[in-house]
Amino acid sequence: MSKAPLAVLVGALAVAVAGSARAAPASYNDPGGDNGAAADIGAVTVDSTTDGFITLKASVPNLPQVGQPGFVAVAFDTDRNGSTGSLMGGDYLFVFDLGAARGGLSRWNGTEYVDAGGDSMTTVGAGSFEVKVKPASLGGATAFNFAIAAASGEADVAEIDLAPDTGMWFFELKAPVVTVDTIHAKFVPSAPKAGAVFQAPLVRLKLSNGRTVLAAKYRCVAQLAGKVLRGTGKGSCTLRIPKTARGKRLTVSLFVTYGGVTDEYDPYVFRVR
Repeated sequence: MSKAPLAVLVGALAVAVAGSARAAPASYNDPGGDNGAAADIGAVTVDSTTDGFITLKASVPNLPQVGQPGFVAVAFDTDRNGSTGSLMGGDYLFVFDLGAARGGLSRWNGTEYVDAGGDSMTTVGAGSFEVKVKPASLGGATAFNFAIAAASGEADVAEIDLAPDTGMWFFELKAPVVTVDTIHAKFVPSAPKAGAVFQAPLVRLKLSNGRTVLAAKYRCVAQLAGKVLRGTGKGSCTLRIPKTARGKRLTVSLFVTYGGVTDEYDPYVFRVR
């Protein structure tokens, strides 16, 4: 990593410490036109992507191309304590030197920034850049303050745009919402018989996170030859099949509640023996 952009960044960020972090969604915006004709940060998004990375994307009109003088940087204050770390409390710092076409993630060790290792990468396009970093590379942080910088020109005369202009933005990893993918009801016996009890004593749920669990709350709605057949017991899922039902069509629809949400699933269809 080039030391010159880092040295310039120290001076630039030092004047931006005033102001406090503020809660914000995963979309942010820095006013345009505040860095003249040089790199000018605009819309910024941060998200936890399906590939396991925290992905930060920034629109930066006039950003120099790779091979031209300039740099981009992101400071991560992972303990959200401005008195630890160095640049604005940045416990981790990602810097990419556009001119040298190299960079990486560094960690503040109490004295200086040192190589943090781990998984991180950047992509620089026409007027934009993207930084990807694994949460484990940020010490496993699930929430952090952050600020970004983009610069045009040689380090000693670089025109630097900071975002936000004062303070830092806040981002928090959101736990993915777990939903029900499929259900499987166990019926006893496996098929209904005229004059006998037919029931669904348990329902298994296959969740979106790959786990399989038993449904704590479910309800059966049954119809025999198109007429409602009322059930009893847990979830009204114990059905007493009439002796005259042989050969008739029985449908059992299940309403399953998980995570406070109740959904109806495709009915099970049987022919009464």
